[in-house]
Amino acid sequence: MNYHETLKKIGLGNHEANIYLALVELGPSLISHLSRHTGLHRPTIYKALPALQTKGLISVAPRGKQKLYAAEPPEKLRALLDALRTEVERSLPELQRMHELQKKRPLVKVMYGRDGIAFTFEDMLHTLKRSDVYYRYTSLKSADHIDRYMPKDWRAARAAKNLQRFTITDNLAEHQKKPDMNRAYKFVPPGYDLFKYRINQLIYGDKLVITDWEHEIEVVIESPAIAGFHRAIFKILYDLL
Repeated sequence: MNYHETLKKIGLGNHEANIYLALVELGPSLISHLSRHTGLHRPTIYKALPALQTKGLISVAPRGKQKLYAAEPPEKLRALLDALRTEVERSLPELQRMHELQKKRPLVKVMYGRDGIAFTFEDMLHTLKRSDVYYRYTSLKSADHIDRYMPKDWRAARAAKNLQRFTITDNLAEHQKKPDMNRAYKFVPPGYDLFKYRINQLIYGDKLVITDWEHEIEVVIESPAIAGFHRAIFKILYDLL
């Protein structure tokens, strides 16, 4: 068994472990004996001894003008282990809080090009459960772009999952005018320039997705709070239209 590594795991430094094991093996020893046995220089030993005394692992007895150093019973190592366990237990609540905070922190991704935008379509099918609802702001201009990025048979897969959708738009593309029980539309009144920027916004699950069709860039924000906030705004506007 590698006792040296075990001692290091419970808080002893490299030199401290060497010196303590040497004293266990040699018995009470002078600094000169420790130096010969461990191969450590005397200044290094003198520097490590106070830490071993603080940990309660060695004792010192005078021998004339010199001092004898002796290892305390290895049972004393239990105190170090218990102290380490107590320290870990005290740290756990704060570490857990930090971990939970990290899990709740929004995840932001930027997707580029056709493949990046197409990824969102696949992700919707993967994220949403059967009969779930998603929300989107779109426009006639956006609808003309969507087919270029949509994976093959995506609409059929969406229908198979019975996904419900609510849309705020300025107008409908021809393919959107076909009857569909799973969708509902509200229209922005004429004169508003909400969709002149060719921007599409989508809210599904815990994600908010903003698509810039002109530059083929998509920003995905994964956050229950942010998605919930924008979902609430969508519903308010939808009810007012």
